[in-house]
Amino acid sequence: MHYISALHGSGVGKLFTPITIAYTNAGTKFSTSVLNKILEKANQAHQPPPVKGRRLKIKYVNQTDVFPPTLTFHGNHLQNVPNSYDRYLKNFFINALKLTNTPIHIEYKSGDNPFKDNKNSLNARQIAKRRRLMKFSKKK
Repeated sequence: MHYISALHGSGVGKLFTPITIAYTNAGTKFSTSVLNKILEKANQAHQPPPVKGRRLKIKYVNQTDVFPPTLTFHGNHLQNVPNSYDRYLKNFFINALKLTNTPIHIEYKSGDNPFKDNKNSLNARQIAKRRRLMKFSKKK
């Protein structure tokens, strides 16, 4: 917050310094390795909470856009990240990257299961074994 006077014009000269700092912060590109080190520190300080009995696994993060800086987190089960952990990550990254007056946009991407629609087909030996075992279970 900066105070300026409309009557005297005092404080206007001091206003442009934070504006240029915020503009340079918003246009800065961060390397993926730096972001992943910050993510590792964030996970060590506070692990992601379990959602629906499953622990969130954030594997890596990269910057996908500037103005505002957009960070994309990749991992498993990231569809339902709690708001509290989302705010924690935003604040942790803002403090670690030393961003002032710059909002951060966060996106989450979860990988799809590559074996989701594949049905396991049995070979001839497995089918014979299954039939043989079914004979024993039917007799009892």
